[in-house]
Amino acid sequence: MFSQGQPGKQPDFFLYEDASKTLNSNEALSLFEKGKFRKTTSTIFNPGFNNAVFWLAYYNERELPADSLLLHIGDHHINRIHFYYAGDSVVEQLFETGDYYPFSQRPLAVKGFYFPVSKKGLYLARVDKSNESLQMVFWLTSLRQAVRTEGKIGLVMALLSGMMMLMILFGLYLFYISRERIYFIISPISVQDGYGCWPTAVMVFNIYGLIFPGLPVRPGRFLPWLPEHCPCCSW
Repeated sequence: MFSQGQPGKQPDFFLYEDASKTLNSNEALSLFEKGKFRKTTSTIFNPGFNNAVFWLAYYNERELPADSLLLHIGDHHINRIHFYYAGDSVVEQLFETGDYYPFSQRPLAVKGFYFPVSKKGLYLARVDKSNESLQMVFWLTSLRQAVRTEGKIGLVMALLSGMMMLMILFGLYLFYISRERIYFIISPISVQDGYGCWPTAVMVFNIYGLIFPGLPVRPGRFLPWLPEHCPCCSW
């Protein structure tokens, strides 16, 4: 997948699990200085369903030109990311973003989360997706590569979304010429089953849910005119 095409060699990253979810940035810095963070062996972290907050730490060893180096933290559906810079043991919050926040709060105006890390010093990210399943990736990249990667993802998403809309229109066309009511819902249901084709295998939006808001997974209970053994109701 495009969003998983991280550069080859990566520096050291460190993680800390805050099960209490009460740790602040200064306490996180203190724990890092005491060696309580665990060095990662991969740029992919998959704890699954969890009730904790995770702190990600990266130390940039040299000063770089502004915006020349970015830290990517994914996936796109992380609820909250608080991003800090610790220079001379003083912690400064740089960004507060995530899927729960307006798009304008993202450091880079793309779907993914990219944070500038060009200054020398320690960077801390508080990643919160508690009470949900967390799959997190993180790596360093350049501004040019980030824009190129996000552009490819956007292109693929646009193509797949267009294909899905064509499926819906084709189903409506079949309904119009045949008057068979089953065609009215079969297309959006088929579209729902194919959402895994998107980059990062994350459903960007659920067309079925948009067309039939609140409809349960067994629509035959609320649409009695459906055939008794309708294949779309056998979930």
